[in-house]
Amino acid sequence: MIRRSILVTMALGALACGALSAVPAGKAQGLVFETPEGAQAFESGKAAFLERKTVPAAEQLAKARRAAKDKATQQEVDRWVRGLQGMADLEILERNLQKEPGWVYENAQRKFLVHIATPAADFFRRLIEQIENSEDKIVLKFESFEDQARVYDAKFGHNYVLKAKEPEHVIDGEKALKWECLPSQEKSRVFRVKDGRVPKDWSKYDSLGFWMYGVAGMNSRIEVCLTNERDQAPAKDAKSKRGATVRHDGFQAALQPHDGWRFVTISLKEPGKGSASFRKVGAGDLSKVGGLQFQLPTMKRFTVYLDNLVLIKSK
Repeated sequence: MIRRSILVTMALGALACGALSAVPAGKAQGLVFETPEGAQAFESGKAAFLERKTVPAAEQLAKARRAAKDKATQQEVDRWVRGLQGMADLEILERNLQKEPGWVYENAQRKFLVHIATPAADFFRRLIEQIENSEDKIVLKFESFEDQARVYDAKFGHNYVLKAKEPEHVIDGEKALKWECLPSQEKSRVFRVKDGRVPKDWSKYDSLGFWMYGVAGMNSRIEVCLTNERDQAPAKDAKSKRGATVRHDGFQAALQPHDGWRFVTISLKEPGKGSASFRKVGAGDLSKVGGLQFQLPTMKRFTVYLDNLVLIKSK
């Protein structure tokens, strides 16, 4: 399982050292090469990589790999070599950016995680931010858990975690949300996004996306529910056999468990798309969304982390 705290530090630290610099004979940034030419090839390969000149980068890094003298040096050169595959994936996404920006955004998130241990990770982050900030409004980020003024209620198992203390549980920014089901507290099996944070009109969007980190051994299905604006209270006398609340009007989807980080997408309109699809409940109306909540069908010990909730358009 990828541990972002270590890998991101390595990737971004390497990116920060990309420029050519004076290199002692046979050494590059504490690494050891058989010859000065090997050390210089490594520096030249990194510079070409950062300029997105992948062919010369591959040639120079291959020379550096042959001249690597110890295991640590070999591993560092290999990290940059693996980044070349990330750049190939990035080029495919960029070619489709104008035609399918929503698809590109979702896959850029997933490829970012795949290549997070390499210097290619920073390029995927730039692409993600480019789409999020585009004038076409392809992505609407509505909760990133960064605002300390909106601290969730810890007594119900909902609380912030800080990157400084738990870097492996924050995928972006400085904070994420920890949702912990407490066997002693029935209300902890439900997590609701704060009032006023959920957009009212979802009809122009095609999917809900977010990062979710499931802890090892997680084995509980998660139900994601949208409620209509007029229908905030649970339906009276409406309980499923498993005990999950059924809403009068809205939408529901079930997510299967997983370990580690995953970028989850739930389709609003097309069954079978994404990680899951919403199904309509009653007179559900995507133009009159009142609330968003995550819930467990039954009480059990459970912990999951959430980050960056977004709405995504296909184009």
